[in-house]
Amino acid sequence: MRNHLRNKFLLILILCCFAGCASTPVKAKVSNLSEGMERPSFESTFHYSLGVLNILDDNLDGAIKEYEKALSFDPQSPYLKTELISLYIERGEIQKAITLSKKYLTEHPDNVNAHLLLGGLYLNMKDYKDAIGEYEKVIEMD
Repeated sequence: MRNHLRNKFLLILILCCFAGCASTPVKAKVSNLSEGMERPSFESTFHYSLGVLNILDDNLDGAIKEYEKALSFDPQSPYLKTELISLYIERGEIQKAITLSKKYLTEHPDNVNAHLLLGGLYLNMKDYKDAIGEYEKVIEMD
């Protein structure tokens, strides 16, 4: 009962935030975003929020589906990719996590954290050769 009330409260809070954002006029230039960086789409943000609610309900399958939908609307988002990788790992889908990590690294080859994450995945699978390769890349970048 307590979780049900908490989830209703969170949903109302998120809806109020969306209503506030929708009623606020957008400025022509946003100073806190770096050049070339775009805001995530409404659809991406919406599905990400639904994913977070699914996580709060301990529904990893639902969260993964929502994060995948969010990523389809914002395929360049490094944050969504790393969050989805984390969910794959938590659900035990290591191959999916490795595949998405490799894809992410083809787009962002200088991301040290992504190399560390992929190295850790390989290490946990006892694929020492690939794990060492990822850790060597981290050392080279450092």
